Amino acid sequence: MTARLSRASRETMMKAGTGLSRWMSQGACRSEDPEIFFPIAAQGPALAQASAAKAVCRRCTVNAACLSFGLETSQEGIWGGTTGEERRAMRPRPVGPAARADRPDPAEHRTGR
Repeated sequence: MTARLSRASRETMMKAGTGLSRWMSQGACRSEDPEIFFPIAAQGPALAQASAAKAVCRRCTVNAACLSFGLETSQEGIWGGTTGEERRAMRPRPVGPAARADRPDPAEHRTGR
């Protein structure tokens, strides 16, 4: 979806060498109402709105590039046929000490320390 791009998102695309016009200008969403790609909720009437947007994405030839952009830039709305929530679930989870810092140590839990 091409509406509501932040300046940071545009800069990210340019740095990546993809350029706005290289794939966005080919998106099936170009001829659709941009509002369907930005449902305001994850339930009720917004589900029909998200479904309509995803149907557009399914017929889009640049779906993969759009999804990659949505994943890389943490966009809101429907990108590459996925919601923001679906893309968050797709992102790899951090590993290492920093990722574990917010989790309690299981050994401490067992011993009561």
